[in-house]
Amino acid sequence: MSVRDMVNLGMSLSLILFIIGYFFRKTNVSAHRVLMLSGIAANLISAVILVVSVHLVYGGDMRAAGFIPQAPAWAILVHRVVAVVALLLMFAMLWTGLTRKRELHYALHRWFLPLYIAVYFSGLYIFGGLSPA
Repeated sequence: MSVRDMVNLGMSLSLILFIIGYFFRKTNVSAHRVLMLSGIAANLISAVILVVSVHLVYGGDMRAAGFIPQAPAWAILVHRVVAVVALLLMFAMLWTGLTRKRELHYALHRWFLPLYIAVYFSGLYIFGGLSPA
């Protein structure tokens, strides 16, 4: 399995867990927490694999790591900026959920899930996840 495949698998699992967890938010808070924490773990593991492989293993060469840019540099920059914002929102969601700051948690979820979905699909397109390398 390639690095790109591992990252895509982890990010896909994360997205699935986030979506399923979202639907349990009102009916089963325990399941919601487990699914969301699992989604965060899958996301962070995938992000570590991505960063370590590209920067430490392949010396910053995205292509060598299997991430073939299929978009202009500005689109990659936008993807990365939005990904950082989504990551920060994910940590804010984690903190507000664990500390039971329900109103803020609820307000943040309106931004987090759409941003995460946008980052997920733009990453698949921009870095060749939708076609074989």
